[in-house]
Amino acid sequence: MINKKSLYEVKLILDYLSKEELAQIPKEVIDFIEDNFEYDENVVIDPKKNLTKQNLNKETFKMLDKIIKEIENNCLKTSNNIEEYNINTNNNKEKKEYIAAVKKDNKYRQTDLDNFKLKAKVDELIQEKNKLYKAKDLLEQYNEKLKSCQQEISNLKEINNNYQEYIDNIPRIVKKIFIKNKNELKA
Repeated sequence: MINKKSLYEVKLILDYLSKEELAQIPKEVIDFIEDNFEYDENVVIDPKKNLTKQNLNKETFKMLDKIIKEIENNCLKTSNNIEEYNINTNNNKEKKEYIAAVKKDNKYRQTDLDNFKLKAKVDELIQEKNKLYKAKDLLEQYNEKLKSCQQEISNLKEINNNYQEYIDNIPRIVKKIFIKNKNELKA
């Protein structure tokens, strides 16, 4: 079952692509998304923020990966078309122009694809870096709390030792009272 909310998130992301980037995505994929998404007013995509830092469904990222694979497959198909054209065409000038145009187009597509993948990796690394900073902060807070607890334990031990001394001294005081009283009785 396809998550229609994820389709809507993908649609919003695709809306921020340029016409050239959008042209690389197969029309069937775009039509499928357009026909099956479910509008959700709570979903907002901020183009200035990294996608990994936005509250998106995991399925949205899976769909974006599928779109990237579709683009890669189209690039491979285009490369195969070049080879077929080479076999079927006798006109060298026309063949060279066609090959140059396709190679140029593929170069831009591959660059866009590489940039998209690189941006995703950088976003992922930034997210991991942020997790490390959070872990470091938590560890520092834990160490501070541990020091505080150790200090409190030390203070409680000192208080306990003081009470123990009082308890140990009570029998001496009581003994002295009884000894004093015995001396008074004898006298």
